[in-house]
Amino acid sequence: MLLLYLSLFVSFFLTGLLAFGGAPVLPAFIGNIFISQHEWFSPSQVSNLIALSLITPGDLALNAATVGGYTTAASTLTTGYSILGSFIATLGVTLPSFVSTGIFCRFKSLLKELGITQTVISWLKPVIPGIALSGAILLMMPDAKGGDTISNWELGVSIFLFISTIIGSAKFNFSPIFMLLLCGIAGWILF
Repeated sequence: MLLLYLSLFVSFFLTGLLAFGGAPVLPAFIGNIFISQHEWFSPSQVSNLIALSLITPGDLALNAATVGGYTTAASTLTTGYSILGSFIATLGVTLPSFVSTGIFCRFKSLLKELGITQTVISWLKPVIPGIALSGAILLMMPDAKGGDTISNWELGVSIFLFISTIIGSAKFNFSPIFMLLLCGIAGWILF
């Protein structure tokens, strides 16, 4: 029981470190925690967890921690311990934000003078699209869709919509929300 709570805290503490300020790599990271590292969820359950976290108000990491901690504790232990699992996972995901904000506020002028912030951001920029793409590929896997395999038609349309979104946002400066709406309508019509 204590080991499960410790695993929840550490896993979501690391998620909170990655998610500070919001991060497009979270679906892949959360999938890695729940599927590969701890085998708490199946890929289809992670897809459902991410979908649920995205449609509820709040941050993806916070919602995934709350629901994931509750579900993991309920399935591993008993229902009575699930609220504590949810609390521990939520505490783990929020603690890095409080700590890093406090440190950043303390040393803000020093970091600005040294240019450390811009250096770190320039290192991370090329990595983020690859990690976000790996999360998208993870969600297209057969088990993430409930056992059905993805057809060539679905794959082709998905790739076309992905490329169209990048071109529309980058070249024509369309709003990402507008592009998301168009892709949602196209997906609804085509699938």
